[in-house]
Amino acid sequence: MNIGLRLARDQTTKRSGSRVPETLKELLDHAIPIVISFTSHKNGTIAALACYLKGKLLASGSCQDFLPRDARQAFKDFESAARGAEV
Repeated sequence: MNIGLRLARDQTTKRSGSRVPETLKELLDHAIPIVISFTSHKNGTIAALACYLKGKLLASGSCQDFLPRDARQAFKDFESAARGAEV
């Protein structure tokens, strides 16, 4: 496959995949504050999972109201998740 065609197809799927259905957006509006608050949970497993989820949301930028796209912060959250949320 031509690399130009593959890149064009990847960009098209990214744009269409970043749109969040309205019903899912309502659910995320309730779940995201909970995920953010759990990043500092005393249970390391819960905090690590919350950091990972927050990193995924930051990396995708799909929830701009709460977590605008920020690759640098997403990397830090992935790092925290990998360390077991030891900050």
